[in-house]
Amino acid sequence: MSNGSHEVAINDTKMPDKYEVTGQHTNKTKLKVQKILEKDGGWYHCQAVFKLGESKGKVNIKVLSYMVPLKPFFAIAAEVVILVAIILLYEMYSKKKQTPIEDEKEFEQIEQL
Repeated sequence: MSNGSHEVAINDTKMPDKYEVTGQHTNKTKLKVQKILEKDGGWYHCQAVFKLGESKGKVNIKVLSYMVPLKPFFAIAAEVVILVAIILLYEMYSKKKQTPIEDEKEFEQIEQL
């Protein structure tokens, strides 16, 4: 694992509850990080040494909190609340703006029914 300036070796025997390295085949090894936290994110490096040479690889892992996928939902919900509030305020304003003659016409139409 890279801590910013240099690589830190992961020793799964010292921390078996955190890291688990499994190698079922000679060309395939897996690192399993258990009880992952946001601080566990970052660059992970892998190096394999064979008689013919060595191979290196790296991957960047981003650990997301529960709030990250909920942010778009909260934004949409806030937009809906604002639009409903604007519509209700417009309706209230337009009711106050009605003239008494219009109110009498509506009342007469209701009486006729």
